[in-house]
Amino acid sequence: MISTFPKFEALRRAASYFALALFIIFLIAQHSLVFLYFDDWGLAVLDYVGVQHGFLGQDFDFHHLMNFLRGMYLNWTGRVTALGALIYLFKLGLEYVRLFQVTAILAIVLLSLKLASDHAAVRPPVLIPIALYLALPVFALAGGLYWYTAASTYVWGIPFLLGGIWLVKRRGQFSIASGLLLAVAACFHEMMALAVIGFFLAWVFLDQLDSLGDVRRLRRDLLLFLPVFTASLLVILAPGNFKRQQGSVYPDDNFIKAVFANARSLVNLLVVNPEGHTFLLLFLLSMAILVIRFIAVRGYQRSYAITAGTGVFCLISAWHLSFTIFALLLFLGYGVLLVLLRDEVAFGRGIAALYAGALASLPILLLAPYIAGYSLLIFYFLLFPVITHALQLVPCRPPRAQMFAALAALLIMPWALSNAGSVYRGYRSNLPANTYNNYKLWTTKLDYRAGHATEQPIRLYKLPSPRFAATMPYQRPLIEKWVRKYYSLPEDIQFRWE
Repeated sequence: MISTFPKFEALRRAASYFALALFIIFLIAQHSLVFLYFDDWGLAVLDYVGVQHGFLGQDFDFHHLMNFLRGMYLNWTGRVTALGALIYLFKLGLEYVRLFQVTAILAIVLLSLKLASDHAAVRPPVLIPIALYLALPVFALAGGLYWYTAASTYVWGIPFLLGGIWLVKRRGQFSIASGLLLAVAACFHEMMALAVIGFFLAWVFLDQLDSLGDVRRLRRDLLLFLPVFTASLLVILAPGNFKRQQGSVYPDDNFIKAVFANARSLVNLLVVNPEGHTFLLLFLLSMAILVIRFIAVRGYQRSYAITAGTGVFCLISAWHLSFTIFALLLFLGYGVLLVLLRDEVAFGRGIAALYAGALASLPILLLAPYIAGYSLLIFYFLLFPVITHALQLVPCRPPRAQMFAALAALLIMPWALSNAGSVYRGYRSNLPANTYNNYKLWTTKLDYRAGHATEQPIRLYKLPSPRFAATMPYQRPLIEKWVRKYYSLPEDIQFRWE
């Protein structure tokens, strides 16, 4: 009864906004510790795979940028939308890159809440996507989300995808606006394109299932999705993807063995690696809620009890026999529960389709030369609205269900904060070296322009915590060439790393 009191409702709302404000402060503080690494330098000066000439430093024009992106599309990757946005922001300044990424992450958190809840205001369940973010594995954050080249391709398109799905939720069907947002999202990465296609196919299937085969509705959806599908194919089938693949080294010369090796690597990251166990715990807790809700809705029946017992037995057996089979059964079982419970809330069908899209983003990793931790960022972020939705399906009245969901997030929060804190401290330990190096290179640039004598070689510092950064110039000398171009330094200037 206490949840009905206006003062208590106002307190819950104030606490939710306070938690969100603290999260924003954390995001700003964390990203202030992230500098340029590896490919960032080359992309910022249009010198990666192909080289553009006729300008100094970052003083390139739109024509140079378009030529560079065209070369990237033809010779390296189809992710030119993401890279183009990143390069433009680099030209504006590093602080703009940081601000854009903070905004993108905040949009993911808020859209996750919007998709999983019917309330306009921020409510206690906002703690769930916040906890999920703080629980993201270190292997996906260090040199991943906090490496702008990777983040721009894997993460920056997700707000467009979730925004498009939110429009579908508001209108109950696809529209030109939602299709446009989905098309933009698909242009960021081939995994994102597959996620968009997976979402659409699942949505259409469930929609037809619920509408008893409404052919006119199906034709309309297919027509609206055609431009989105075209954009997805342009990214997936980019000539550069195939050229890059030809020069890649795979875990085994045998195709089948390479696929199985990647499958084991994928399962190791998702299930076995302890860095991902806090996130996995929230996933499993939400799955338990789905099971409880299913039993509460359908009531006890012998067939359901037998099916549930068989499912548990299969999971336990798979755990002992093969982690790969266990993971496959686990993630597919979660999807089955979402489909069975899709009528329990207004947008249950959309959440089930979104989960299908998240799963659809993964198979392409089996064809990759190797699976990096940050490759799972799309999958992890697309689970935000799904888990937020599932944790609110506790079989009780909505206000109590929301409070339970927030309580579940609070119970996990100590481990999530510990995880995020370790990452923050790692990047914080690199701040003095990064700050000094940037200051030293900028002052050298100004001295060179003024015609003053410059120190030779330039003394720079190595990072004390190499894990909390992507590849540095002293680890790969090619990057030093990009650093010189970025700071408009002559090619004969040498660096000494200490």
